[in-house]
Amino acid sequence: MRYFDEFDEYIERLLLLQFEASEIINHNLTRGEIREDFLKEQVKKQFEHFHYHKGVICHNKYESDQIDVIVTQNTTRCRRLGEHSIVDIKDVEMIIEVKTCAKTSDFRKLNALAKELKELDSQYVPKVGMFCYSYEIKERNLLKKFSYRFDEDIQGYELDEKLYKEYEYIDFVLAMDKDKEKLGENKDFFIIKDITGDFMLFKDKPVSKYFFNLFSHI
Repeated sequence: MRYFDEFDEYIERLLLLQFEASEIINHNLTRGEIREDFLKEQVKKQFEHFHYHKGVICHNKYESDQIDVIVTQNTTRCRRLGEHSIVDIKDVEMIIEVKTCAKTSDFRKLNALAKELKELDSQYVPKVGMFCYSYEIKERNLLKKFSYRFDEDIQGYELDEKLYKEYEYIDFVLAMDKDKEKLGENKDFFIIKDITGDFMLFKDKPVSKYFFNLFSHI
């Protein structure tokens, strides 16, 4: 597995370097779209049998807000208007919101969107998650909202089912720490909901491998 981990470390570093390089662009929206496109490009190189869209999800009279990345099978009909797509909920495998620095409001908004999508049609329930290059919330406070508490004795996190899952509708989060090398502190983590509804937490390097592995199981 060492070679595979080295490959994933290479891709993770590439994403972080591109993030840094794109800082030369002053326009926030343009800069964000360039980062989203680069992420989609890296995923597509590894999983070519999917389509990757930016756009809205529709079902009957429902229409979502704009979503950064919508993943569908490559046999799905593409309804494009310029660079954006209109996607039927029945065709959606996964949606990913991409954030430069995720705030509490971003997680709450994503959780609300996930709840909406999962209640549209019980037969078609896409995975909903976030990819963020950093986050402004303290790691302990953020993971607490997924029912993980920090244990001072073991200096690590433990699942505590008594804690309230504030973000229960989110399926996964890849939270990277773009400043880890500068600050000497690593706040990277990947968290994913299992079949029981509990979350599994991963912090081993390179943590982004768990994000890419998602695409092998849809």
